[in-house]
Amino acid sequence: MRGVKDGKQFEKNHINENGNSQIIAINKIDSNGYNTFCEDSYLNNKYNMKKVYENGTVINTATDEHKKGMGQGKLISIEITGIKK
Repeated sequence: MRGVKDGKQFEKNHINENGNSQIIAINKIDSNGYNTFCEDSYLNNKYNMKKVYENGTVINTATDEHKKGMGQGKLISIEITGIKK
């Protein structure tokens, strides 16, 4: 599992007790976005999220496959939308 240390820090700083966060710009946190939010990351294993890429593509991990984000450019923002069941 990737990004455990970064993921736990993000969780502590940005995710509320209901498993949600505001929209967070990747350039505003200490992460390039890859290890912290990739398919096999700590956060992805625990939470659903909406990812926005530089070309405007939005991935909702509750319904979309991560591979949909490949080739879409840099990850611009992330929003945690709930705890996975």
